[in-house]
Amino acid sequence: MPSRDRDLAASEAMIPSASRAASPGTAPAASHPARKAARHAASPPALARGAGLIAYLAVLIGVAAGIYIAWRQGGGHVAGQGGVIAGTTLLVAALVRLALPRRLMGLLAVRNRGTDAVTLLALGACLLTVGLVLPG
Repeated sequence: MPSRDRDLAASEAMIPSASRAASPGTAPAASHPARKAARHAASPPALARGAGLIAYLAVLIGVAAGIYIAWRQGGGHVAGQGGVIAGTTLLVAALVRLALPRRLMGLLAVRNRGTDAVTLLALGACLLTVGLVLPG
């Protein structure tokens, strides 16, 4: 059974050059000034980026501190304190995510507001419960 590639004529098998592929009179999309302006207008201002970074770093430092306390101190009451710190930080992050608009949340705004808040609330409640239940 012959191969399809061998059955094609030489002119049909060639890929058209870029000059023939584009229709005459059309310019590439990147050269339109309106699209460039829209791209730059969509970027958040420096203040919003800074606020989002501060919120993200505050949550990251709070959770990392709680995990470090729980891990470094071994077990028992101090490990429970680490879980309480990390869980409380996540619960506060969930409340902040509900209160602030997306442009001020930075990297804490991953999905829509409800999904982010429910995820942070669930993780924070679990860590807080574990921190409170651990024997002291």
